[in-house]
Amino acid sequence: MNDLNTISDIDDDIICNKNEESCNKNEESCNKHEESCTCDSTNVNKKNEYKKKKKKNNLPEIDISTKYVEIGCLGYWELSSNKNRSDTKKLKDNNAKTYWQSSSLGPHTITIEFFRLLEVSKIYLLFNYSIDESYTPCEILINAGNDKNQLEYLCSTCCDIDKYSTDNAFWFVIDLTKILFDSYYYNFNFDNNTNINFLYCRCLQICIVSSQHGGKDTRIRQIKIFGPKYPYYEYDKVLI
Repeated sequence: MNDLNTISDIDDDIICNKNEESCNKNEESCNKHEESCTCDSTNVNKKNEYKKKKKKNNLPEIDISTKYVEIGCLGYWELSSNKNRSDTKKLKDNNAKTYWQSSSLGPHTITIEFFRLLEVSKIYLLFNYSIDESYTPCEILINAGNDKNQLEYLCSTCCDIDKYSTDNAFWFVIDLTKILFDSYYYNFNFDNNTNINFLYCRCLQICIVSSQHGGKDTRIRQIKIFGPKYPYYEYDKVLI
């Protein structure tokens, strides 16, 4: 009889231990769920803060696929001239109220030297004609190469103000994936029959040849450069 009671006590202990283990697992699962919810909530809050900041700074939305990333942060920027401390920071501060203004005879250039060979697909320039008027760029050239001393002319485009709503700031997009390059080098190396969504280069130059209504100087409020997403993008950002 004592042996039976002993066995019964052991069984009860085993059941209690299992129940306790089950409770611990449930508690761990709940903790993980709470952590996950906290992370999700944090991400949502960050997104909301970013949207509020963009709204406060009057920065228009950029409609672009998630397969592209902003690579302008991976290079050294140089301006042909600037006025009133309108340096490169004002071209990258996500604020439509600030701007870079040139201060010399044209053409005016923004040269970006990337720290390594990168793939470039799209260039977004933020203009605000309602405020800047004759400072708004008109004819724009794009040059590319290995460095700022070895640049080749790729293509040219023109900002036709009549095609945009000039009540607010707007993005002028230069889509390199849809342009047939005038450069012999790039036409020679890329098969025009192949669907390529990028341009390889170490140095990119945006050249403002003329402004609206014959304006002498120019203003650009933001510049965003996008290329295809690649595995080490976040690591490269840390290196800069």
